[in-house]
Amino acid sequence: MKRVVFAISVVVLTFGSLITFPAYIHWMASLWLVLSLIAFARNKPMWPWLGCCALILAIKRPGYTPEFWILATVFIVVAVVDWRTRRGTSESLNVRRFAIYTLVLIAATTNYGVTRWRAANTSRQLILDERPIACLGNSLTDYGYPQELEKMISVPVADFGVNGIKTDDGIKMIPDILAANPQLVVIELGGHDYNADKKPRSATKSNLATLIEAFLDQDIAVILVEIPRGFISDPYDGLERELAEEYDLQLIDDSVIRSFVFNGPMIPPGMWLDPSRRYSDDGLHPNALGNEHFARVVRQSLVKVFGDSILN
Repeated sequence: MKRVVFAISVVVLTFGSLITFPAYIHWMASLWLVLSLIAFARNKPMWPWLGCCALILAIKRPGYTPEFWILATVFIVVAVVDWRTRRGTSESLNVRRFAIYTLVLIAATTNYGVTRWRAANTSRQLILDERPIACLGNSLTDYGYPQELEKMISVPVADFGVNGIKTDDGIKMIPDILAANPQLVVIELGGHDYNADKKPRSATKSNLATLIEAFLDQDIAVILVEIPRGFISDPYDGLERELAEEYDLQLIDDSVIRSFVFNGPMIPPGMWLDPSRRYSDDGLHPNALGNEHFARVVRQSLVKVFGDSILN
């Protein structure tokens, strides 16, 4: 019975790790790390835990930064060393090895987590003026979160949400957005680049970079929304997070968009919720409650760059 419970637990853990949101990947890795250390402390092999986590990280493709490779390499090296040397060691040697493993694994995981947090949080601190906040995006923006956002902040909101648009279309809208004289633009684009056009990552990155640079060159700040393109694996390898780090932008992680899926009627837990508590009526696009949620998340990001003066 214990083996059955253990096997079920491992399957649930693996599935949960595979659908972990990008913002929480380092916490997922930390959980596998802790389980491996618990196994070692109980004189059980730790390499299966570390090896499985390394494989999950490779499948999820969260972005191949130097810190990612350091983390994956440390996990694999420790797993291989444990596999080759764990048997026949004395208790004192085990204790020393446990201390070394703990130090190295925690250092690599912490470094990865801190780096990902820094990539998603800008160092820019802006002074709020009376110019509007512009919201550029496809249907997820067009469904109405800018109107909700305007109720929550102390400056106007210019809505540039257009259903179905891609990054190419966003570039064509640059003159109109500049004409609105915004002080910051929230960009939510790139989903249709993959879902509709199957654009290569490089093309979408180039288009988003063109948008970002067009606004930054005019001293207009940018907040970038991370777009989910797969439940398990990211075919664009953490594109938005990479751009946020390159240009020192505030990133809104993809959990806000995934919430429309998980709090919609198609899959759990949303399908078990009362319809009045769902964020989406079709499993993707925000309804009134979803727009309010989206607006709150954007407001939080605006507070990070402007401070509380942005609040209404």
